[in-house]
This record gives sequence, C-alpha cells and structure tokens, in this order.
Amino acid sequence: MTEHADDAPLDLNNLAMLKDLIGDDLKPIVEGFAAQIPLLLRQIEQALEEQEAADLILHAHTLKGSSANVGARPLADVAAQLEQAGKNQDWHQADALLTRTKVESEKARVASEAFIAQF
Repeated sequence: MTEHADDAPLDLNNLAMLKDLIGDDLKPIVEGFAAQIPLLLRQIEQALEEQEAADLILHAHTLKGSSANVGARPLADVAAQLEQAGKNQDWHQADALLTRTKVESEKARVASEAFIAQF
C-alpha cells in the first residue's frame, strides 16, 4: 500500500505546480526550508524549557508557515497545534507535541533534500 498524499511529508503535486510556476527559483526556497528546520526546533525547545509563550508562538508560527509554503502539510498541522498550545500556555500539551514536531520535521527535511536532489 502506498503512502496517502495527505500523510506524505511533502505534497509533491504542490511542489510540481510551484516548479511549473517559478522554475528553478523553487530550489533555494526548498533548500532554505530544509536548512531552517534545525534552528526552529532549537528555538522551540528553548521556548518550552523557559516557558516563554511568545517565543513558542513565534517559532511554531514560523515553522507552520514555511511548512505550508512548501507543502509539508503534516508538519504544518503539528506546528499549528504547537502554536495553539503556546497561546493557551499549555506546557504539558506543547511538550507532548514537541516529539511529533521533531518526527514530522525530520520526515519533511529528508523529503525536501530528496526533492532538491532531483533538480
């Protein structure tokens, strides 16, 4: 059984459409997305450790937006939940979501690098 498109780390149909629209300019966008993931994860972890809601909201929102831009829907979804946990200052929920965020981030990063290699 193949992975359902909604479960895939990247929406390859979305990326193909973007590539048709902007051509090779898509490559640095996806490279930038993949490169920023580790930094955003560190910033999110630090915000959680320090229970800094504003920082958690900011970094989760940034991750959500950049993920959505490249079609990393599962990561965008979990980042949105993490952002909401920050707004609610629900540190227990945010901590639980961090593990899922790390898993989805790694999947998105690997898929992004595979996509970049096709250029």
